[in-house]
Amino acid sequence: MRDDDDDSPDDLAWEEYRRQIDRRLDEIRPGRIGASDRAWRERVYGWARNHIPDETTIVKRFAEAEVDRREAQATKRANKVLRAWLHGQAPLSWEILGPLPIRVGNVRVRLDHATPEDVDDAARELARQGLATYQEVVLLVEGLRALAREARRGGHANVAQLGDQPPRGDEPGLAAD
Repeated sequence: MRDDDDDSPDDLAWEEYRRQIDRRLDEIRPGRIGASDRAWRERVYGWARNHIPDETTIVKRFAEAEVDRREAQATKRANKVLRAWLHGQAPLSWEILGPLPIRVGNVRVRLDHATPEDVDDAARELARQGLATYQEVVLLVEGLRALAREARRGGHANVAQLGDQPPRGDEPGLAAD
């Protein structure tokens, strides 16, 4: 799958197009809105549709992205089938599961071609990813709580009133309890 910032040619027109979208979003982004509410972006959607630098590239990239998205979904579908089987909700059908891939390092392996070692390696990778995700979530939770704590201590109505903050890392940042 491509990165969002790498799905178009490195071209000044595309860079400017993205900057203009960012600027327009920043100008109209509500202070508080539902995470799935998209209506506020309608003006930017319209502007973006009317100012596409190269429509041929858009069509090509959309098709590639859709194929890549569906292939990424194949691994998720495999995981869903495996979870249903593991929860006793469905039988394990190799007709359904066989052609779907698992990720083993940097290789995608069809389950009907996976060796026991491949499956063990995939399980270890999932465990590592789960731990890394958990650690990132904990870091974000701690950081958000620290911001809230400092804003309350300072009597601020919102956390932006704390002002810019230096990078935290291992160096002292926001005071911890």
